[in-house]
Amino acid sequence: MIQGYSDIILYPIFMISVILIIFKPKYMFWFGLFYFAGREFQKSVFTRIGGLGPYLNLDDAIIVFFLVSLIRYRKLNKIKLPLIIVGILVSIIISIVIMSVSNALTYEVQRVHKAALYFPLAIFIAYNFIDNNEKFEIYLKVLFLGSIVASIQYLLYILSRQVEIINYTEISIIRSVGFISFTPILIITSFFISLKNLNKKEVFIFIFGLSLFWLNIIFSQTRSVFISLAITVIILALVFKLHIRLRKTFYFAIISIFIYLTLLIFFPAFDLKELFLGRMISLREQGMNDPTAYTRLDSLFLEWKYFLQSNILFGNGLGYNYFVYEGYKYISWGHIGHIAYLSTLGIFGFIIYSVLIPVKSIKNYLKLIKQKNQEYYLAIFLVTAIALTFNDWIQFWMSASYLGQGAFLAGITYGTLWKTFELNSNKEKNIC
Repeated sequence: MIQGYSDIILYPIFMISVILIIFKPKYMFWFGLFYFAGREFQKSVFTRIGGLGPYLNLDDAIIVFFLVSLIRYRKLNKIKLPLIIVGILVSIIISIVIMSVSNALTYEVQRVHKAALYFPLAIFIAYNFIDNNEKFEIYLKVLFLGSIVASIQYLLYILSRQVEIINYTEISIIRSVGFISFTPILIITSFFISLKNLNKKEVFIFIFGLSLFWLNIIFSQTRSVFISLAITVIILALVFKLHIRLRKTFYFAIISIFIYLTLLIFFPAFDLKELFLGRMISLREQGMNDPTAYTRLDSLFLEWKYFLQSNILFGNGLGYNYFVYEGYKYISWGHIGHIAYLSTLGIFGFIIYSVLIPVKSIKNYLKLIKQKNQEYYLAIFLVTAIALTFNDWIQFWMSASYLGQGAFLAGITYGTLWKTFELNSNKEKNIC
């Protein structure tokens, strides 16, 4: 059983947030970003504080604190709502109406809608908080350090579950914990950036962190992440002509292998052949006998069927699967992302999530990357943002979704990218 965070951790975070809102609202964004990057993903649903009532947890409270601090920092008249966020909110509101009319707005369905709001809220918060290019260094460092904290928590968790790994029990839980922080995106970014602008201490932290991230990905045994990592790196190298730093990447690999071998001495359950090679080989050898493959195929057909039975334009509504007979079978609902958007939010939601968001992000990236004399951290951020765009679009076809709480960091990155484009476009206009 996954244990949540202790009140000893939760209450101080809550109190620090309140203090920041009152005295230093501009720092609340960085504190909140570190919180979301640093919390272990599986534990994030166990952040309930008694005083917040039955519906809200600390994650929700931090988002409220974001919004309050944003109003205090930026003032209401300077806060903007990008059109694409309006589209997302409209699709979620329509979903709420659909479920309400059907008398299906149960506690579970309300939670599904609340989770779907994390993504647009994150875009909105970042879009309005970022107001100059000097903040990219803070953004990247806070994100990276938070991800190290999350990675350490994950490694400690799986080290404590050796018996289950050896006996092949509760493997799905151990694998699912691998979806932590921003690990895949930071790994992809590391292939393309130079470390020449970092001092020795920063280089050490960077290499240490990347080594932990690699181990997290391997231990998670998540094949969709393995595949999307490789495909995204190839796309960025070929299509966008980003140069892979082979020597640096080789160093990371060597250090990661060294850490892994050290762990293997003390924890023999972590057999690399099973953790990585075994999982990939099973995809080829087992084929449709692999339970995760045929349950996802079942979900694909079922969700497509329910999409065709819906009103097509707006879908069946988020959480509709709680009310269909097949929902009580072991079906991986939502794992085929593009079909999930069609069945839940219809063509309207599908276009927003699967088309408009990646297209807008790629267009902004292409225009920004053409600018000469880019600042070091801005250049790194742009690589991070385009890595996120392509990695997540690939993941849409396998498991990922912007309809859950885990999409918060992605939303922060998209909001920052879109605001960056606006800031730099205004600079060009001013110069002309």
